[in-house]
Amino acid sequence: MMMLYSTSFMSWLVVMIVVIAVINVEAQSQGNTSNQTISTNSTIDGYEGRFTCVNSSLTFDIDDVCDGQYQCPYSDDEYICDNEYCSSAEYMCDYEDSYECIPLDYVCDGYADCEQNGIDEILCDPLDCVPSCRCSAYSVSCEGRNIVDDTNITKSSRDLYFIGQWINGTKMPLSMPFNVTTYPLLLRLRIYNTGLRELLRADFLTLTEIRIMILQYNNISRIEDLSFSNLNKLTMLDLSYNSITRIEDFSFRDLNKLTTLYLSRNVIESLSSDTFSGLTSLTKMDLSHNVIRSLSNDTFIGLTSLTTIDLSYNSITRIEDFSFRDLNKLTSLYLSRNVIESLSSDTFSGLTSLTEIDLRFNRIAVLPARVFKAFHLEDLLIDHAGIIELEPGCFQGLEALQNLVLYRNSITSLPSGVFRGLESIIYLHLFDNKISNIDVDVFKGLNTLEFLDLTNNSIIELRKGLFEDQSNLTWVSFSDNPLEYIEPGTFQNLSRLEYLNMVNVQLTNLEPDTFKGITSLEGLSTDDYRLCCLFDETDLCTIASSNFLDSCSRLMPNTILRVALWVIGFGALIGNTIVLVFRCRTDHSVSAKTQGLFISNLAIADFLMGIYMLIISSADVYYGEYFYLYAEQWRGSVTCKVAGFIAFLSSETSVFILAIITIDRVLCVVFPFGKLKFRATSARVGVALIWAIAFVVSIVPLIVSSYISGFYGLSDVCVGLPLNVESTETGELVFNIERRVWEYLQYETTKRPSWVYSIAIFLGVNFLIFILILLSYVVIFVHVRKSARSVANPASGSVSSDRAREVKLATRMSIIVLTDFFCWMPVIIMGILSQTGAVTLPVSLYAWSVVFILPINATINPYLYTFIAICGGSKTRSTSNPTQKTTVSETRA
Repeated sequence: MMMLYSTSFMSWLVVMIVVIAVINVEAQSQGNTSNQTISTNSTIDGYEGRFTCVNSSLTFDIDDVCDGQYQCPYSDDEYICDNEYCSSAEYMCDYEDSYECIPLDYVCDGYADCEQNGIDEILCDPLDCVPSCRCSAYSVSCEGRNIVDDTNITKSSRDLYFIGQWINGTKMPLSMPFNVTTYPLLLRLRIYNTGLRELLRADFLTLTEIRIMILQYNNISRIEDLSFSNLNKLTMLDLSYNSITRIEDFSFRDLNKLTTLYLSRNVIESLSSDTFSGLTSLTKMDLSHNVIRSLSNDTFIGLTSLTTIDLSYNSITRIEDFSFRDLNKLTSLYLSRNVIESLSSDTFSGLTSLTEIDLRFNRIAVLPARVFKAFHLEDLLIDHAGIIELEPGCFQGLEALQNLVLYRNSITSLPSGVFRGLESIIYLHLFDNKISNIDVDVFKGLNTLEFLDLTNNSIIELRKGLFEDQSNLTWVSFSDNPLEYIEPGTFQNLSRLEYLNMVNVQLTNLEPDTFKGITSLEGLSTDDYRLCCLFDETDLCTIASSNFLDSCSRLMPNTILRVALWVIGFGALIGNTIVLVFRCRTDHSVSAKTQGLFISNLAIADFLMGIYMLIISSADVYYGEYFYLYAEQWRGSVTCKVAGFIAFLSSETSVFILAIITIDRVLCVVFPFGKLKFRATSARVGVALIWAIAFVVSIVPLIVSSYISGFYGLSDVCVGLPLNVESTETGELVFNIERRVWEYLQYETTKRPSWVYSIAIFLGVNFLIFILILLSYVVIFVHVRKSARSVANPASGSVSSDRAREVKLATRMSIIVLTDFFCWMPVIIMGILSQTGAVTLPVSLYAWSVVFILPINATINPYLYTFIAICGGSKTRSTSNPTQKTTVSETRA
């Protein structure tokens, strides 16, 4: 019996020696075929397959690691483990009656992130380690230095982290001449910027417990088939930022627990039907930033658990029909930044769970009908995709879609039925296209639509019925369109509309009831003040770069001005007509003819002012309360230009004739016996010259409009009075997220004197002529008074009568000077103040000026130069001979 036991023991011993020898040989062989590493900590017992907790003698079977039960005092048996509470990328803070998940990077970071017990920092005291690394009970971290060997790194490490250096943007790879397969309890492996170039079959053969593997920023160019054999517990694999050009078939076959795969930032050109074979648990895959050119219909076969796939930033030109047929759980598909040229109705067949798709930045010319059939999309992003045409029914089947992004394409029209089926749509983005034609029922059925952006298109008109079903619409933008006409009733059903953007539109035909139906508006962004005037509360408007002429009033803002304009206009016409009739029947002596010629032409000039005033009155009646809708058209109209021409011609002719009448009176009174006098011929020449000069001055703004732009349109009353300055604003439209409208932020306003031509005439020429008339009448008064006193006879009692005549003469001359003063000086004074920036005058001042300032002379001149003369003529003829000279001089004065 003893011999039997001895023989059995010897046999068992021999077998064990052989097994140990074979294992040692295999381990040495594996150590020579790989060149990688990374670190972590816990303890493995001397007995194979046993796990020992850190700082404890407790051991248990290795299969109980990551089983969701915490056997170790410090929970290190569940470190970097997936469980029902936390993912493998998180650390679970285990409390007595609760738990908390924190990122793995928070473990041993010097802060107690597990607030109740600080367990994430308990096992972080440094241990003896390789000089260039940091080691703790959980992990080993080596940054920026080469490692000669890993003798001092415990083989029970759970987390290995190695990273090379970047110096001035240049990679300095880390050298690791040892084998990571000697760390059988490794749960997380992170290798960044090393000399790793390829992945072979034996590289990770013994890492059966690993959950996370990150191999970023290396030089891996090739993945051999079965490179990840036996890693059936791996849940996350990151191979991004490498140089992978090819993935051998079945490379991932054993990764049946893998849920996340990152392959972005490589140079992968093609994918075969077996590239992803075995990845039955994969839920997320990132293939972005590669050079994949096409997708075949068997590329993703078997990936039945996939929920997210990112194929953006590739070179995909073609997607075969049914390429995604096995991906019935896929919820997010990213295909942006490719060169996809066409799609068919079966391109996306099988994607029955899809909720988000990104097709931005492609070259899709036509979006065919039912291309997105049977989707559960909530977001569809197809901006910058080169789309020219949307076929009717192209969104059929997207009943759950809420956000449709189609901006920055080349869409030219929106035909009827193109949005059919979008029963839940809320946001519709169509800005930056070339849309010029919109069928009136294109939005029919979109009852849930709340946001519509048609900014920067080529829309010319909007027709009634366009928004018939959009009662829930709250935000609309038509900015940057050549929009000329909006049919009244277009917005009839938009009672909930709160924000409207109409910046940079060209509405030439705007009607009072254009916005009828909009009752809840809170914000309007526009650069056309007229739109604000159509709403009762103008403070809800944001106006970009407003004009000083912008006003919501009628041409004549109040009743006083309207009545006065008619009265003074007719007064000027009737009064000056009587003057002309009277002058035709008066004395025909040489002196009378000269004076009559001047007065008659003055009456003609003042008669023209009456015509101007009646034109403005008629325009006020014609446009009525809605003048502001047509103000810009009026200012640029032929009628306004003709009215302005007449007013300017009348005003300047009157000024010049008053000047020549004054000169004539100076010559007659001060130099009664002089040779220099106006006679019939010289008077006619002078008058003709005055009309010619005034005509040229008035016609120049019409002929050389490029230099004197819009002179007669500088005000609503068509007279270019220099009452305002030209201002240049710099600013930009900024979107107010809170109010959801564009607001104009003004940075700077530069003001400079405007309309030099107007300044030169009204503030220069007219001012000089007024000074001339004022000084001339002072000279006349002084001379007449001196002459009267020199011939007076104190004994006869004529002193008192001379005094009376002086007072009468002074009064008459004062009236003449004062009328000229009130006609010209207010304009001159206001012009000087406004052009120097001393004051800013209201726009309504133009209306007051043309009613009560400019027409003063036209209305009063008939009384000053004719009617008073008529009344005074009989008295002059009954005066005695001794004072005849004085009386004649006085009468002419």
